[in-house]
Amino acid sequence: MKKFIMGLVVGAVLMMTGQLYAASPLLGKKVESSVSVILNGKSIGSGIVVDSKTYLPVRTISDAMGMKTTYKSGVVTVTGEENAQQAAEQQAEVEANTNQFNTLNAAYFELLTKVDSLQTLVKGYEEKLIPEWEAKVSNQPKNPVNTATLDRYKTQLQQKRDELTDAQTKLQAAKTAVEAYVKDHPEYEKFIAKLPQ
Repeated sequence: MKKFIMGLVVGAVLMMTGQLYAASPLLGKKVESSVSVILNGKSIGSGIVVDSKTYLPVRTISDAMGMKTTYKSGVVTVTGEENAQQAAEQQAEVEANTNQFNTLNAAYFELLTKVDSLQTLVKGYEEKLIPEWEAKVSNQPKNPVNTATLDRYKTQLQQKRDELTDAQTKLQAAKTAVEAYVKDHPEYEKFIAKLPQ
């Protein structure tokens, strides 16, 4: 008799567990990751990813949208309309922030390209042109054309070095400006995580 009752209890527990899992498709599922959720350019909290779908508390998103959330008898109700003026202001702010970030970022990458180009030019002068013309002057010391050409290339090299130093200084300032902007606007952080040095 005890075995029968024990079997009945175990069966009932298993049956209830099956119903519980059937009632909610998320129960027993593995949370794959946690993600930041950004609404209109502003972080509103974190959600979880289960089966490649992101889940976020209803209250978190409805509050962020200026809506009212109530819970009664197992039902969540979201009511109200988003304030159109507030939404327009938020959108304008997001667009202004995005434009500012894009401007700073574009200036940074333009300077990065310029620095790379100048470094290549300086290297070409230092490793090829100058040694080549120094050898010509050494082999023909009385040829004024060789000496003049070498002097011209040395002057150009110094100009390119000066330009490179100036561009590197501006590049560092541009990088600092982007990083400072992102510090105040963390929603753009993912875009600068790998800024070249």
